Amino acid sequence: MRNIRLTHPLAKLWLATIAISGSALATAASSMYEPPASAQAHDMVDRLDRLLKPTDTQKPDVDRIVGEHEAQISAIRSDTTMSKEDVRARVRENLAQMASELKPLLTREQNRRLGEFLRPRPWFPTEYEVYVSYEAYLPTDPVARNIFGNSPSAFGLGFQVYQPDIPAGLKVGWSVDFFSLINGSNSVFVLAPQITAEQYEPIGKNLWAFGKLSAGPAYFDYAFDMPDGRHFGAKRFGGDGSAEVGLRYGPVELAANYRLLTQPVGVNFSGVQLSLTWYVFHFRI
Repeated sequence: MRNIRLTHPLAKLWLATIAISGSALATAASSMYEPPASAQAHDMVDRLDRLLKPTDTQKPDVDRIVGEHEAQISAIRSDTTMSKEDVRARVRENLAQMASELKPLLTREQNRRLGEFLRPRPWFPTEYEVYVSYEAYLPTDPVARNIFGNSPSAFGLGFQVYQPDIPAGLKVGWSVDFFSLINGSNSVFVLAPQITAEQYEPIGKNLWAFGKLSAGPAYFDYAFDMPDGRHFGAKRFGGDGSAEVGLRYGPVELAANYRLLTQPVGVNFSGVQLSLTWYVFHFRI
């Protein structure tokens, strides 16, 4: 359903946005797939000493526990046999275990500070992805199928930003999607910023099953001829939402979704979408 036409003004605008965003994020490439700042292992003992201010009685046990987990996290991050997703999952598990071992030693206030230190920032996106996709689309409205065909294929381009692991496996954030339906002189272009929530579950090495819900406003730019010969063309705002399920293996994703679009002129362009997506860039800040 998403189809980039380089001569179209919206396509030029979107490609310029991607170029600027990619340049701004290029400096983050060295930290790709890194754990959150609170999970960095090299100075965790000193940082937690300053944060928790353990008493003389607490300090030996606190330093010992934190030091053991610091070494374990360093070993996990140095293991080149694991995928980046597996490294992040192991680090999260290790930090949770460390917190459970420290809890009986600390006061309520110290445990609160530790929880704040380890907790992800819910509404501050820290991961960025740029993707391209090849898709097949089946409009559910017979009139739309008459205008654009039964299963038009398309190429797509998108950009998403999210805060992962709230809780583990859940990605919450936003995305910007540019897509279109084109058949000869008939075209519908949509620019859709969305709030997204994705739940991932591991089912094998580097293989994840996921479900995703997205919703947000949409900008429509359309021009097409109805079967009875009437011509419609306009630019207006509407809405866009989708429910999606699929599999992701490394940077490659295979998914099926139902896309619900507001009707611009009485023609329903909602439909079932099958997509093969490649995540070209993935940065973690």
